[in-house]
Amino acid sequence: GIGFALAKACRVSYKMHVVLSDIRVNALLDAVGRMRSEVVESDVDLRVESFLCDVVEYEEVERLLEFTQNCFPECYIQFLGANAGVMLPETSVLTGTAEAWEFVHRVNVLGVVHVLRAFVPLMNAQSVRSIVEVTSSAFGVVPGMRGPYGSSKLAALGVAEAVYYELKILQAVHGIEQTNIGFVALCPTTVNADIIGSTLEVVGNRLHTMAPKILRNDGRPPEHEKLRELISRGMHPDLCAEEVFQHAAKGQFYCILDNDVQRDGFAVGVDRMMKARAQAMLARDVPPPLPTHKGPWGRRKLNLKELRGGVAVVTGAAAGIGFALGKECVAAGMHVVLSDVRLEKLEEAVLALQSSSGKLRVEGFRCDVTRIEDVRALLEFTQAAFQDTPIQFVGANAGVLLPRVTVFTGTTQEWEYTYRVNVLGAVNVLQVFLPRLAMQSERSILEVTASGFGVVPGLRGGSVGVAEAAFYELKRAPSNPLDRISLVVMSPAVVNTNIIQSSVECSPGLSSDPAPGDAASQLQVDTFKKVIASGMPPEVCAKAVFRHAQQGQFYCIQDNDPVRDGFSAGTDPMVKARMEAILARGTPPV
Repeated sequence: GIGFALAKACRVSYKMHVVLSDIRVNALLDAVGRMRSEVVESDVDLRVESFLCDVVEYEEVERLLEFTQNCFPECYIQFLGANAGVMLPETSVLTGTAEAWEFVHRVNVLGVVHVLRAFVPLMNAQSVRSIVEVTSSAFGVVPGMRGPYGSSKLAALGVAEAVYYELKILQAVHGIEQTNIGFVALCPTTVNADIIGSTLEVVGNRLHTMAPKILRNDGRPPEHEKLRELISRGMHPDLCAEEVFQHAAKGQFYCILDNDVQRDGFAVGVDRMMKARAQAMLARDVPPPLPTHKGPWGRRKLNLKELRGGVAVVTGAAAGIGFALGKECVAAGMHVVLSDVRLEKLEEAVLALQSSSGKLRVEGFRCDVTRIEDVRALLEFTQAAFQDTPIQFVGANAGVLLPRVTVFTGTTQEWEYTYRVNVLGAVNVLQVFLPRLAMQSERSILEVTASGFGVVPGLRGGSVGVAEAAFYELKRAPSNPLDRISLVVMSPAVVNTNIIQSSVECSPGLSSDPAPGDAASQLQVDTFKKVIASGMPPEVCAKAVFRHAQQGQFYCIQDNDPVRDGFSAGTDPMVKARMEAILARGTPPV
């Protein structure tokens, strides 16, 4: 695939020694044999070495670096390809198991973090120029890619942008005009590589725990063969490798590659789709239609009076946006179930909301959204407590924030904790509650709390992509549940909450202090401490959710108001600047 093509280009075109790395023993040995057999006389002194490495284990990536240095003690490392990736195409928001989501995330996102964390500091200290390549996917920057693959590739691009910015911060701190590293984020559409086969090889006997909930009678996932056929007509991996080096030579970060009609027989239209997605965000509209969609598209407005007498369920509701959503649900005439993992704070929140709820009931239920068993229990509790009453608002709001975490110093524990709450938690809530809402005849709202920093460059996207994927899955459903469900993704900039403190409380052993010696970590911590107290009130976010649902708007992006908060985060300009940079194949905007 792409990894072998990159290694081949390094050796043949740019005369570098090569260390091939993979988790699959036989595939790795075969790749080394093929590369060594293709040697020409001028390359006879160029060595090809191999190292078995699982990128989800940071210690193994550190050993890969040590092995490389021992093999080539007199050489600089001048190319790094963070390319390892997996795909489970049948896995979607509504059908994917937690095991499948975590597996894809650990390889596609955490693997990238580990490789960059281990290698980039060394390469940045070298006196020679070098290239760092991160393999993402165009399906991470366009709407509609189902499940963990699209979400993880969006996050991988965010990680690449983040490390780009972190080096910019280091340059500013140390007064360095220019880094010696050229970054390239490779985002191709369909590539003729057997990523499905290699994924199944890595998964092995764990496949039964990752299989989607809906399979054909013969046991094959419904989209498996169709996607394999499309992949077989994709662009050649060698083309991707060639474009990486061309983009590096021109100083271009974003290497977005579409299929070519003449060469491949089809084109995805990636530029048009990226532009449409950004325009939908800026217009606070619904995600744009896919090229294959037939039938009506657009907003479905909601009369908020239809929610009266229903039940609202909100996660992460002991404080902040979650509690504000609970208050807004009461104001809309709904009974409320508040949920949080912090029992004492939850009980205080329930008592506080009960004091102003009148005849409307307010209940509490402790729930850890990272455990789908807990989320199922939350649904069962709600149904038992409010029999024969429809659930008409669900807020997938639980979230954590660790501003100290950077690509260079963030630990595996910190990255996985953030993912499990912010992404897997949202997936679990959607999986459990969406089918229930779809069965009802009553109108309802499903809200996903993301962040304005999930739609601007450099801050690692997550639940925005999950919400978009859920939107498209519901659009494809035969019963068209979006006629009854208003899906809103809340993406505020800075909100005045205690999210940093609560994040540490929920996971003992983690710290809110900056990582020692990391300028980017120090800057992030200092910035959040400075501005979070001046952030928008959580009530502004809650009211905006209902206002957007009323108007049929999906993207609820809220910037800070200079008059109210004393500053603006400039969310809209950054969304627009990022889109323009991607379309121009430029570098991440300042």
